[in-house]
Amino acid sequence: VVSTQSTGAQSVMQKTIWKAVRESGGELSSDTWMISVTEREVLKGLLKLKGGIKLSCLCMMRTLVGLEEAVENEEKEISEAKDKDERNMLYSKQLARVYGCPIEEDQKLLTELRDRVKEFIPKSSFREYAIPWKSEGLSLESDLDYVRQFSSDLIAEVEARIQAGLERRRKLDDLEKEVYHHVLFAHNRSKNFYGREALKEKVKLEIFRSLEKEGSNVVVVYGNSGSGKTSLMCSAASDVYRYAGDEALVMIRMCGTSVLSSNAKDLMKSIIDQVWRATDDELGPIPKCKTFESTVKAFHNMLETIPDEGRPVLIFIDSLDQLNDQDDGRSQPWKWLPMKTKSNLAIIVSTLPNDSNYQILGTLRSGIERLVQK
Repeated sequence: VVSTQSTGAQSVMQKTIWKAVRESGGELSSDTWMISVTEREVLKGLLKLKGGIKLSCLCMMRTLVGLEEAVENEEKEISEAKDKDERNMLYSKQLARVYGCPIEEDQKLLTELRDRVKEFIPKSSFREYAIPWKSEGLSLESDLDYVRQFSSDLIAEVEARIQAGLERRRKLDDLEKEVYHHVLFAHNRSKNFYGREALKEKVKLEIFRSLEKEGSNVVVVYGNSGSGKTSLMCSAASDVYRYAGDEALVMIRMCGTSVLSSNAKDLMKSIIDQVWRATDDELGPIPKCKTFESTVKAFHNMLETIPDEGRPVLIFIDSLDQLNDQDDGRSQPWKWLPMKTKSNLAIIVSTLPNDSNYQILGTLRSGIERLVQK
């Protein structure tokens, strides 16, 4: 057993540092010099937690009743020791100092931390145990009931939180399921995409150019079936996200791979919902989209409402040719896909060069400047 309690020279150094901090007039940070690493971890990891604390946090606090008095008695005995040998003998036998805080400032900081934790954590996530202090300390034999109760409570609480987490995961709403599906699809496609760096750089260059000015900010990637358009789109989206991080909102949809990406109306609706969710409803009340026409209007209004000074929005829509033609969403994409956008918005789509049923690329050519052949 290695004790980290301050004794001897350590105690003198600690008191000297604390005195300097108190007399510095704020020039020295008390958080840097007067709190332990453990307390710092609690403050940053727990007290700054923004949400979900009932599910993610459990505090089990043990109080040794009578420990403070025992520490004081031991301190008194040590101070009254006749010589160094007797003092060392007392140090080796006394246990209260190991469990408690012999320094008054230590005890004060510990009490303040406990009070803050108690105030912050809801009662449902808090368990407290009061154990009488004994001169021989804690042992499995003498404190078996406490050990059993503590172990039982810990197992039950952890199992309950794991189960609640699983239930919460199963209760994802339709939008969360949709986003998760497309992100996972894109991740699996992009992680095995190697080479073709020149083509990837060309796509990214066109994307970043499209963000620089208003106008035709739609980038089209086209190529034959099996040429790797989808993998290129997924890789480009992944690269842009890694580059921009939280400074940009990057969305991706793989047309035809889910119910909500099978037709233009549902595709637009899911993108609208994601933008509203990602911007914390800063764009106003979410519009009601019942018809294809009202959805197109809401989609275009949403894109126009995105703040000019806000973070860039990049929307990747892969395989337009995989949409069904409900509301002419596949054969006439110009009906819903905006040909011109704001400077901080880019829409990146991919399609076949010459679809036998619907000339998607030919339809887009008239209104789009940025074409990248795969």
